[in-house]
Amino acid sequence: MSRIFRCSFSWLLWLFPCYSLAQDVSLAYGDQAFPPYQMGQGRLTDIEPGLAIDVVLQTAQMLGIQVQLQRMPVKRLLHELELKHLDGAIGYSFTADRAEYLAYPPISQEGTALPDPSFRLYRVSYYLFSRPDFIPHGLGHGLDGLKQYRIGVLKESAIAGILFQQGIPYEATRTAEQNLEKLKMGRLDLVVGPGEPTGRLIRSLGWQNEIRRSGESLLERDYFLVFSKVFCQNNASVCEQWWQLIRQHRDSIVKRRIDLYP
Repeated sequence: MSRIFRCSFSWLLWLFPCYSLAQDVSLAYGDQAFPPYQMGQGRLTDIEPGLAIDVVLQTAQMLGIQVQLQRMPVKRLLHELELKHLDGAIGYSFTADRAEYLAYPPISQEGTALPDPSFRLYRVSYYLFSRPDFIPHGLGHGLDGLKQYRIGVLKESAIAGILFQQGIPYEATRTAEQNLEKLKMGRLDLVVGPGEPTGRLIRSLGWQNEIRRSGESLLERDYFLVFSKVFCQNNASVCEQWWQLIRQHRDSIVKRRIDLYP
């Protein structure tokens, strides 16, 4: 059984005003670690769940919201959102497919159709990882140069979607560790992964001498608190105020909590 975790940051009440929007909101996030933004594996939430969850729970407390928090595989999570069985999810980047059933923060004022990055929970730079003796060539013209290599990415990830849209073949695994193991064994040429989380995983596995980060970042992605469209339509003021509080308090919450996730 998955554990339901209700936020109880009562000590914050004297720090921040309560907006008195008291209600229960069901949120979920993936069952794989993505340090320091989400910690631990499986369906149970950690005592220190990660910076993204900290930001969501503490801003929920400011609004007087009780969060029913669950973890589940990404594919199931997105399916539950499509079926309107969840109110929202923590830490999802924008894709056109997801935008058909998910509500994102307001679009950027810079004329793009993307959510305003100032509402993000966090930003991640994506890099190529390779074996030390493997030097990729022909990557000076964007992602198209990846077509000549055996590429590994996480299944159901936004990066997998981007490669698919650009016609770049890839192999997908359920966990980042599986990708790195295939890379170490020579079954992949390159892995596309988030810089900091992948670097932490490599160090934890003791594979620093066998896998290295290659070159500059390929791209950056912003990750948001998202809601089902139906929930957002019925609770527009809650969603808008929550996103605003994330924008206002994200950096200060991260600064207070970052030392918990070395």
